[in-house]
Parts: sequence; C-alpha cells; structure tokens
Amino acid sequence: MRSGSRPIAAAEVTLLQAGDHPGAGARPLARTRSDAHGRFSLSYHAPDNPDAVLYLTADAGPAGYGHPRAAHRVRPVRLVAMLAASRRTGKVVLNERTTVAAGFAIAQFTRGGKVAGRSPGLQNAADVSHNLADITNGAAARTLATAPNGNQTSTLRAFNTLADILSGCTAEQTCGTLFDLAGRPGAPAPRETFQAVADIARLPGNHVAELFALADGRNIHRPRLTAAPDAWTLALRYVGNGHELDGPGNVAFDAKGTAWIGNNYEFNRDPRESVCGSRILSRLTPTGRDVPGAPYRGGGLYGVGFGTAIDPKGHVWAANYGFQGTGCPLDASRLYRSVSEFTADGRPLSPPQGWRQGDIVQPQGTVSDRQGNIWIANCGSRSVTRIPKGNPRRARNITPGDSLIKPFGVTVDTRGRAWVTGNGSDSVSLLPAGHTPALDHRRRDQTAHGRRLRQPGQRLGGQRRRGGRPL
Repeated sequence: MRSGSRPIAAAEVTLLQAGDHPGAGARPLARTRSDAHGRFSLSYHAPDNPDAVLYLTADAGPAGYGHPRAAHRVRPVRLVAMLAASRRTGKVVLNERTTVAAGFAIAQFTRGGKVAGRSPGLQNAADVSHNLADITNGAAARTLATAPNGNQTSTLRAFNTLADILSGCTAEQTCGTLFDLAGRPGAPAPRETFQAVADIARLPGNHVAELFALADGRNIHRPRLTAAPDAWTLALRYVGNGHELDGPGNVAFDAKGTAWIGNNYEFNRDPRESVCGSRILSRLTPTGRDVPGAPYRGGGLYGVGFGTAIDPKGHVWAANYGFQGTGCPLDASRLYRSVSEFTADGRPLSPPQGWRQGDIVQPQGTVSDRQGNIWIANCGSRSVTRIPKGNPRRARNITPGDSLIKPFGVTVDTRGRAWVTGNGSDSVSLLPAGHTPALDHRRRDQTAHGRRLRQPGQRLGGQRRRGGRPL
C-alpha cells in the first residue's frame, strides 16, 4: 500500500464483499493493518457465490472527519482496489490510481463509501476498473496505457492527474478542500477519498479548475494534464480483436451489458483501399473484448448502417443499408432491402437474404418498442417499415408525408409513438401508436411574404390551427 512510491503504514485494511442489491451493506470478510513498509496479508473464506464482487479498502490519516459528536470519526484517506473475479489471491497494490479506477467504475454503485448493486451491472463495473488500473502493481492498466488509448487520447493524462489530486490528501494536506470541491450540490460532502472520487465521476463538470489546482506542484503520476480539462471524464476506446470493427454504426446493449455493433465495411487496415460491405455483427463484453463465439454471421448481413436494436425477447435486429465500395461482386440494388434478425446468443433467424417484407429500402435507424414492434427508417425512400411483434410476415410500409425525405433516425416514446427524423429534410414526423401518420413538424419559408409558417396541425401563437389537435 502506497502513495506514489511512499509506503503507507498503520492503515486499517479491510476485505469486503459488496452488497448484492442497492442499499445492501458491504460485508467485511477480513481485517488487518499495514506494517511500516505498507505491506499487509489477509486470509479469508471465499464466498459461496462465485459472482460476488470483492474489494479492498485501506483507511489512513488522522480521524478528523465526520460529525464532531460522532462516536467514530472517519479517517480521510481511503484507498480502494476492486478484486478481479478470476484473481482472488496474490499480490494487490492499493494506491491513488487503483482508487481513481474503482471510484469512476463503481460510481453508480457506491453510497457513503459502501459498494452494492445488482448483477450484472456491479460485476461489469468492477471488471471495467481493471481496464484503468492494474491492481498487481498500482500502475495504469495496459488497456489505458496503450493504443488505441495511451498517448492517442487525453484519458491517461486525466487519470494520472486525478491520482495526483488524491495524493495531496494522502499527504494529509488538501483533504478538506478536496471534499468541499468534490461534493455534489444538495448532497453531504464526502468524508474520504474513495467517495470523493465517486462524486467527481457522477458530476464531472463540477469545480473542474479548482480540483485541477489541487494537483499543482505534484508530479507523482505521469503523464498528466498541463491544463484543466472541460470535465473529469474518463473515456476508453475499444477495438475488439483489432481486425473486426470497420465503420461501426449504432450500438445496442443487451441485459448482460454486452454491446452489439453493426459494421459498415469489411475490415481493412489500409484506409485507401476500396472494401465491400461487412458480413459480421460484432458483440463486445463490457471490457471491450469479443464475447466467445462472436462476431456473428449469416441472416443476410451486409453493410449494416445505423440500425442495430434489441427487442424485449432479446432478439437483435440489424438493418442492411448495403454499404460497399467499388469493385464488389454483389448487386447493390439487392443489398439494401432487408433487415437481419439474430437470437440472443447470435444465431441467425432471418434467411440468407434477410427479411425483405415491408418495402425496406436502404434501412438506417432501427428500434424496438416495448411491445416488440420493430420500426425501421427507410433512408432510400420516404417511408417507415413497421414489423408488428417482430413478425416479418406482418410487416407494412408507412409513409408519414411528403415533407419527410430520407428517413434516418427513429425512436419510440413511452406512449408508443414513433418519432422519425429526415436526413434530407428539415422535419420530424410523428407516428402514433396506431401507426397511421400524425403530425409532420416542419418550418418553411414563405418567400412571397418573408415570414415563417408552420405546417397545419401545430399550434402557433397560442391559437389552435385547423387540421388536427396540438401535442
């Protein structure tokens, strides 16, 4: 246990099992104290649940935080390391980097310094922390420290700067200021460093410059930022297996937290070469690795665009826009008229040519509503295809109105109404749950009189216009 290269002695080290639902208390499994060299050793009985999330805390510093009359006043320095599910024994280092990694990854699962949450979200978050910090040596993790992250983004520098900000408190110099700045409006200020990091992660735009100033004169963790960022966000780039993603479109997350991604093109390292449409559907774990068995093929996949969606049954829908470069052997006019359907484990349900019912043309935005109806924006026409309950044999084509040109994005609100944007127009069309055209929201110039008009059916200046009811 250390701050930079300085060992932290006499810290109270606790191994805890995180609570399995929000509000549940973390359960201590073992305790000890660090020696003069910052070293410690723990023995414990492993939980029966192999998916249990375990983490270490180390509390140090003078007991000076909390209510003055409280029986137990909190020690301000709390260093944390999340244990990997596959690694429950061996050497573990706790320092500022592991604490930043844990605080940012687990932010939504911690309150008052205690960790709890439901599966699989809590487990996924704990795993992601190991993409930020390596708990075996306290350094930045390989994922963060190397391409496509590393010096290609600002995340590594921001991560190290946050660690430097914490180091002022571990040196018992800036704790009070840190806690005041990290606190969220309307909420109690944090009383120790782990909760401070989690609060910063939950409100990354709060007191950015003032927090950055706490790192002045501290150059323990390098490389670091030379100026305050816009916000304290830590974004990681993932490339999967490194020879798969090419022109990734929309991303849909399933109940397990895995990401399904359609690709425009087949992979090629040379961006100057013409390529054909991708025939694969990628699926990444929350830590950015391929799910075993992925990527998936078949079902008519070809040149998927922005359309990737998951329905209530867990089936995945990918809209085949038909992206391809020059010199490809396939007839482009037959490529962009289908949507592909896969089971939750990646088995294609659609035929080799994809589902083609419903006059699909160059499909882009694709979404499922709560009833399992699939809505597809046909960018090659002026229509939307609706597949009731995910049954392609009942698919029908809907034309909202002439002012919708090249439908691109579609989403469904809580009332079952579909909102459709036009890539070639300045309009947003609304289709009610009954899937008949409703209102077409648009502004246009009336050049003869030099004024702006709204389409019939909208309110203007508080007056009801003829042609429909206001929203």
